[in-house]
Amino acid sequence: MSVRIVGIDLAAQAPKTGLCVLVEDGERVRVERLTLGADDATLLEATRGAAKIGMDAPLGWPDDFLEFLEAQRTGDAGSLCRFQGKAGMDRLSFRETDRDIHARLRKLPLSVSADKIARVAMRAAVLQTAWADELGPSPRDGYAALVEVYPAAALITWFPAGASYKHPEAGRQRRAELVASIRAAAPWLELSSQQADLAVAHDDALDALVSALVAWAAHLGSTQGPPTEHVERARREGWIHVPAVGLEELAPR
Repeated sequence: MSVRIVGIDLAAQAPKTGLCVLVEDGERVRVERLTLGADDATLLEATRGAAKIGMDAPLGWPDDFLEFLEAQRTGDAGSLCRFQGKAGMDRLSFRETDRDIHARLRKLPLSVSADKIARVAMRAAVLQTAWADELGPSPRDGYAALVEVYPAAALITWFPAGASYKHPEAGRQRRAELVASIRAAAPWLELSSQQADLAVAHDDALDALVSALVAWAAHLGSTQGPPTEHVERARREGWIHVPAVGLEELAPR
């Protein structure tokens, strides 16, 4: 039976949401679908029967932030005062996984509490509820059907640093380099010329492709998940899984 893997570059609205579906086919993994403009109904249909879903979106909020909101709602001055100053603001703004990514890769994810990505997380929360109805409960630590991914972090892990692939001018050239690097490092991946062109033309499509590749790595048990001391928090806040091996080591087994 073939294995289906789904990668989603989630945006707050459908037009900028990228979707990638991988299908294991013997010794190869085929990109069955790579598209933009995926609405919730499309995402739910595409993920039906998937072994793993990799989504580029925060799966939760910092524990401290939720405590802060409750303290503000109830007027708990003592709890509110615990978050004074920059250190307090950082605790409210970033999850444990965000701090981990920053420490290891020198790249700080956007704050789900204080940046526009919060709107993406809101959409992700609704999707998580729908997936739970169909796939069963999925803790946010990434060890069940759903795994949080961060394409930029994965690309840093796999390839030498270069110009931003999201840059309005230099981005297209960088995306072309990255797509070529993916093809060279993963000869087991079947990516059509049309799909490659889409990933070069649109960073959302490239992010969806990379999200699917990280989900494939997670399916193989080849990602770095939360350390033991952070597992409980990761189940609530979410945890960004980063590849533990290179693309060349992710051929079907």
